[in-house]
Amino acid sequence: MAERSTSAADSRAQKPLRLGCVFEQAIGHITFWANLEAQMRAWPDVSPEWHLLPYESGGPWPPRRLNWTLRSGLMARSALRGRSYDVLLFHTHLPALLCLDYLRRVPTLLSMDATPAQNARLGIYAGGAQRRALIRHLATDWTSRALKRAHRIIAWSRWVQQSLITEYGIEPARIDVLPPGVNVALWEGSVRMGRELGGRGKLGRPARILFVGGDLRAKGGEILLEAFRRSWRGRAELHLVTRTPVAREPGVYSYAGLTPNSPGLVRLFGAADLFVLPTLGDTLRR
Repeated sequence: MAERSTSAADSRAQKPLRLGCVFEQAIGHITFWANLEAQMRAWPDVSPEWHLLPYESGGPWPPRRLNWTLRSGLMARSALRGRSYDVLLFHTHLPALLCLDYLRRVPTLLSMDATPAQNARLGIYAGGAQRRALIRHLATDWTSRALKRAHRIIAWSRWVQQSLITEYGIEPARIDVLPPGVNVALWEGSVRMGRELGGRGKLGRPARILFVGGDLRAKGGEILLEAFRRSWRGRAELHLVTRTPVAREPGVYSYAGLTPNSPGLVRLFGAADLFVLPTLGDTLRR
């Protein structure tokens, strides 16, 4: 009987961890998901199931008039309904705010690039709700509840960690600082290409300036465009990778259809002489 019990325990221990991953699909979160999804394929002890929440949802539900916190939370609840996991992973914390009952029942990791308080201070991502004191207070209280129910919190930077401690009362021992990282192997060819072009004296061509930012205004692309028009046109090319429509003009090239880690994007980085991101507010800090 003891041998059978041991064998059954060993069999259970060998089963991969059932991990439910609820991920926002907007801006840089898409790249983070793509890198993590590729990495998890090499983890035999983890069986992830991905629930991707598209920001630009074309369906009738949830209604577009709702803000992203409500829409992502409703989509998350719909995705998790009737499913069973050993652990849940949310990125970001926003979809988890309407899933507090799940956080109570299942060990949960919350991954964050910024806290709501930090986004409100940055201003560029703040909606009308964040500018209303009462609603902002209620949102902070609701966020604190989710954070305190999570098993662990993954902060992209020490900047986020500090906000979690001082503004949300989270114990430092429950926070792990883990930057999102880069798939180094994917970009090695880009680095080699850049070195080769640099070693050839740029072939006498104009310098190539590269900007990558889904939201042209928030990432400072409009500032870069104005500087290019004033000082660099004729001496350089400006290559803009962005979802924002950009009018045609001499020396400016825009790319709207490139996806994270795509071969076309890698080639642009490899061919560029200079990458410029004059962002008005970014969440990835030390």
